Amino acid sequence: MDKISKSFVNSVDRLSHLIGEIGKWFLMVMVFSLMFEVIARYFFKAPTIWAADVCEQCMILLGSIGGAYSYLYDQFVRIDLLYEKLSLRRRAILDICTFVIFAIFMYMVVTTNFEAMFTAYEINITSPTIMRIPYGYGRTAVAIGSVLLALQGISILIKNIHVLRYNEPYPQLYHN
Repeated sequence: MDKISKSFVNSVDRLSHLIGEIGKWFLMVMVFSLMFEVIARYFFKAPTIWAADVCEQCMILLGSIGGAYSYLYDQFVRIDLLYEKLSLRRRAILDICTFVIFAIFMYMVVTTNFEAMFTAYEINITSPTIMRIPYGYGRTAVAIGSVLLALQGISILIKNIHVLRYNEPYPQLYHN
């Protein structure tokens, strides 16, 4: 595999891993916010006005940046009945064929998310809650997450081409 594609794959894989690890901290923020809300509401009869917004924003971040991380570790749902019985080479062929569908889908997702992001900033859409959080922030995270997922898909494609060329798995930077 040439240096450019190896560098691309390693860079995208590192970025997806890093973003996924950062996402775990947002999960912690969400859990502690919910825990605080439950304790405040049911033990002290003093519910918060911010916990729902914080949890919503954390969930948006987790959902948007978690895709590339999940794809890196091959954690997406698939029908394994036939796939697992295929040889490494045939799996690579199947993955390359389905990449076409993935690429078309990701093109639509990326363009739609960027349009939504620009619209949110243009007309200054905010949440209907007390905190009035600008929707542009969440939509920016979703747009960035969709680009990361598309890049991770290209990385997986390059790895599958490597399997076809050398009939061996691509050396992984990270292991589950």
